[in-house]
This record gives sequence, structure tokens and C-alpha cells, in this order.
Amino acid sequence: IIQGWLNAYLAGGWLPKWASPGYRDSMVGTFADVVISDAIIKNISGFDRSIAWQALRKDAFEHSGPKDTSRGKFGLKHYEDKGYIPVDVGINEAC
Repeated sequence: IIQGWLNAYLAGGWLPKWASPGYRDSMVGTFADVVISDAIIKNISGFDRSIAWQALRKDAFEHSGPKDTSRGKFGLKHYEDKGYIPVDVGINEAC
């Protein structure tokens, strides 16, 4: 599954938030980040760690589009500017 997520990153430029074809806005978190990070910590083999690191870093630190919650970190700009995501900016996960 990790290699599948990394293949999706290589093909589309982002880690998928949900294990389905394409990029879907169906999860509030990014499950791939957790699984890939856990595999690195546990020294699990079978995937390219440098590609995994690129994918994790991009997914954690690059902004998604203004209304695109299917890629990157939606609301990251608010968090970088204020240290939190205000509840009145239209991001339900901030509540």
C-alpha cells in the first residue's frame, strides 16, 4: 500500500488523502502521512525512502488551492500566519 501511495504521488504530485482513484476530498486528515511515517520509523522495507520523504514534505508544507481540500494542507496559510486555524474562515476541521 505504501508503494501505491508513492506511485500516486509520482503520477499526480500529491499523496492521496483517501485510498481511491484520483484525489478525493473525503477525509479531513492525511492517512498516508501517518502510515508512511510509521513504516519509516519501524524500518519497513519495500519502498523508496527518498521519494517517501519528498512526498511527506510536500504534503506537509505546501498549500493547496484556495478551495481545494483534496491536496496538501488546506488552511496551512492561516496556521503559518496565526499559529491556529480560526473557526470563522470556513474550514470545518478547525472546530
